[in-house]
Amino acid sequence: MPYGDLAARLRPGFDLPIGGTTYHVPEPSAKDGLWLQALMDGAATLALTSHLGAANQTVLADDEQERTIYEIALGPAYQQMLDDDVPWPVFKHAGTTAWVHWVRGAEAGERFWATFDRDGQGKAETPTEAIPAAG
Repeated sequence: MPYGDLAARLRPGFDLPIGGTTYHVPEPSAKDGLWLQALMDGAATLALTSHLGAANQTVLADDEQERTIYEIALGPAYQQMLDDDVPWPVFKHAGTTAWVHWVRGAEAGERFWATFDRDGQGKAETPTEAIPAAG
């Protein structure tokens, strides 16, 4: 069995490269992870039961809840991105990517990260459009 990279075990989480800066996103606490999971499950249920489709639905209750999701999902990277004046579409996509990563796994997070379009708009309106529900 080959030796794995110790950095990943010593510094759990993942990195998001944005504009020449790499932001480290550490794991959330169990309590916060459960909250992120419950929100994602609610968003998936809304998307599946809607007659209008996920793109036309409000997944989050308000702006404060959206900020809380990003703050929890990104951890210290949240403030670092604010301090670095990361543009809103990129910041929002990074926060949603972290949310997807923690709730659906690294592969799903990477798939969502790749949905960002060069014109600053995500190709998927919500994480539930781009990422299938956990099985």
